[in-house]
Order: sequence, then C-alpha cells, then structure tokens
Amino acid sequence: MAGKSNPTPPLKVANYIIGDKIGSGGYADVYKAYKTADRKECVAIKAVLRSTLSSGSTDNLITEIRLLKQLNHDHIVQLEDFMCDENYIYIVMEYCSGGDLSHFIKLRHRLSESACQRFLQQLASALKYMREENV
Repeated sequence: MAGKSNPTPPLKVANYIIGDKIGSGGYADVYKAYKTADRKECVAIKAVLRSTLSSGSTDNLITEIRLLKQLNHDHIVQLEDFMCDENYIYIVMEYCSGGDLSHFIKLRHRLSESACQRFLQQLASALKYMREENV
C-alpha cells in the first residue's frame, strides 16, 4: 500500500510566484518567491503543511507570526505578509540572499575574528531591541 504523499505548494500564492526551494526546517519548507507585480523583488515564503502541525507546533507558529509582526529591526528578518489555504500556512518574509547565519558559517568553515565581531554586534543589537520590546 503506497503512502499518502504531501501536497506540494502551488506555483502561485496570492501575489507571489513560488520559485526554488531554498531551505527546510522542523515543520516547513522555505521557497524563494517573487512578487507578481514586478517579478524582480524576491521574498522568502515559509510554507507550513497544516496536516503536520501538532497543537504545540501550531502555538509556536502563531507566536512566531505574532512576534515577527511587531518587530522592525535591521538585523531581524522582516515579516511581509502571511496567508493560508486548505493545505498550507504561508509566511512571507524578507529574502536574505546570503541565507541564514548557520549556512554562512558552514560554507566558510571558520570566520575571522573581525567577522565574528560584526555578527556578534548585530546579534547583540537585535537582542537589545527585542528586550526593549519585551520579546
């Protein structure tokens, strides 16, 4: 008996055209996408398959969306939009062309002291902002 396969995200969601898969996490896949208005501006869309969410995961996702909606800082990925369909919850975020920090570090195997200092300053700035926002 063949297992039921998960539906794939549609090629177009609201005002976005879904492109290549650029990552995956515990409960979602992330795709590079383009705004249909100009097809030049890139965004990252996290596509969360609803059927895989436990109640705890759903709570975590709602918390993530709520927090991202209220944060506006240069060193925190910006939430641009979010929407749902029958199979997926889509979180539309700022696209970071360099990927995430862990990917950046893995590609280089090691970082110079000055690069580490810059990243730590950015992280400290973001953490300070989040603390000021009571996050």
